[in-house]
Parts: sequence; structure tokens; C-alpha cells
Amino acid sequence: MITNSLTKQENGAALDATDRKILALLQDNAKISQADVAKAVGLTAPSVNERVRKLERSGVIRGYVALLDERKLGHDITAFVEIFIEHPKFESGFIQSVGELEAELGARRAADPHADGPGHRQRAAPDQN
Repeated sequence: MITNSLTKQENGAALDATDRKILALLQDNAKISQADVAKAVGLTAPSVNERVRKLERSGVIRGYVALLDERKLGHDITAFVEIFIEHPKFESGFIQSVGELEAELGARRAADPHADGPGHRQRAAPDQN
């Protein structure tokens, strides 16, 4: 068996330790300059540029986003939750619990005409200072 410093992922992208370090730096700060990345990984800026472009072309890097502070924008927090029931025998108990929660939320909505939609209630985000 031949081994090297490359790790082939299921999707076919071969990543070495330098690629992984570049990815970690970009995940921490997507606006980091390629010169700073180059210094951190011991390469030239053009070499980093080529690696980043390959990671983008291969789909490993899908894009770049701005992370917003929703509280500073005055937005409430909304959570979407997906629940997986481990075994069918737990399903009826779960449905009953959700029904009880819905009844409680319904009572709250009746008391608060500003509640937003079925099973959904908005509140101001708590100040964490």
C-alpha cells in the first residue's frame, strides 16, 4: 500500500495538510489576505491563490458569507428544529408531547395577539451581557 500526505475524500478531492490549514484559516476569517495565509502556511501568495482556486473549482469551498449579528440588527431569533425518533415505539409519546406544547402555545397566542403563526412565538432575544 502506498501512502502519501494527501487524503482523498469521498467526493474525489485530494487534500493535504497545507490545504487543510488554508481551509481552517479561511473558515476563521474569509477576508484574510492571501499574503497572510501564505505566511501562515509557509508558501508564496501565488501558490496559496492557486490552491484556493483549486479548492473553489473542486467545490470544497462553495462560497464565502458574511456572518451577521442578528441582535445588533434588532432581529429576534428563530430556530428550526429537526427531530428524529429513534424507534417507532416512541412516536406516540412524542406526538402527545407536541400536542400538549401546541395547546400551551395556543393559549399563549390567544393571550398575545402578536404571536406569529401556529406553533411559533417570537420573543426578544435575551441580552447576554
